[in-house]
Amino acid sequence: LIRNGQVRELQLRGPVLGWQRNIRIQAERIPIQSGDRFFCFTDGAIEVRNNAGQIFGYDRFFELVAKEHHKAPADFIQGILVDIFGWHGSRNLEDDITFVVVDVA
Repeated sequence: LIRNGQVRELQLRGPVLGWQRNIRIQAERIPIQSGDRFFCFTDGAIEVRNNAGQIFGYDRFFELVAKEHHKAPADFIQGILVDIFGWHGSRNLEDDITFVVVDVA
């Protein structure tokens, strides 16, 4: 969740979606406000390694999200990908990356 320029990781409980059939999930309510941005991503964005074998990591990723948060969704994602590809040194990644951005009007 990105609110007023602050990035807050939402801690979700339960199994990974799509990993097992017939799972039970627990719903959780999160108050939302106009201007909030929900940003979901897969682990491929965090686990990217550079040529020295260093992992991109959560801290670097969340700093990047905070830096790019003010941009329109497509530009926000593009800015993140440019940094990730630059870190990796290539556009050919070992794992997939998926982003979902939802802005609250």
